[in-house]
Amino acid sequence: MIFIILIMSASGGLGMDINYVITSPSRWEKKDWGICIGLGVGIYGIMSQDEKIQDFIKSNEVHCLGDAVASYCTPLSDGLVASGIMGGAYICGSLLNNEKLKETANMGLESILITGGIVNCIKLIAGRARPSVGKGAFSWIGPTLSHENMSFPSGHTSIAFTLASVFESQYKSPIIDFVAYGLASLVAWSRINDNTHWTSDVLVGAIIGISVGKAITNNHRK
Repeated sequence: MIFIILIMSASGGLGMDINYVITSPSRWEKKDWGICIGLGVGIYGIMSQDEKIQDFIKSNEVHCLGDAVASYCTPLSDGLVASGIMGGAYICGSLLNNEKLKETANMGLESILITGGIVNCIKLIAGRARPSVGKGAFSWIGPTLSHENMSFPSGHTSIAFTLASVFESQYKSPIIDFVAYGLASLVAWSRINDNTHWTSDVLVGAIIGISVGKAITNNHRK
């Protein structure tokens, strides 16, 4: 992972993409701010129903099926595993002389790093208790290093959706879109099924992931 970061930093691409993502709001138009405000209101509305949604899912889940799906989906969106997959894709692109695959893998790696950085900063500052802790959906203790209080937003979901966004932007294929976003949605669902995140956690994680992925692919097209 450190080796990958050093390579991308040396090329200047990672630094430029970080700057582009961070400064994205300065380029927003009125409609973009309208969407942002609308999403904020919607997220708060879902947050107010988090406990009811969680109770409904836990009381109606099929344990064997849900746990089986979660056990396969969750590891795929782990930052290190996802980075390894993108690293493998980059190597395959090099061996096959496939520049598009190499570019996609590179943007995927950058998306993982930037998304992970943003999400972890929010986690540390927000300090939201996970559903499994039993303190309720509105337990926010502020800055913390406690894993039990790093529910918001979902890191696994953000990684899954940022990669889906990169692949969607690169390949423009309905099949790839269906597979990429389908897998990302299963990851999001698995985090709720495992009682690790609230519904609003995975929603915000997905929004952050998609936003970062779109920003990076747009920046690379300039």
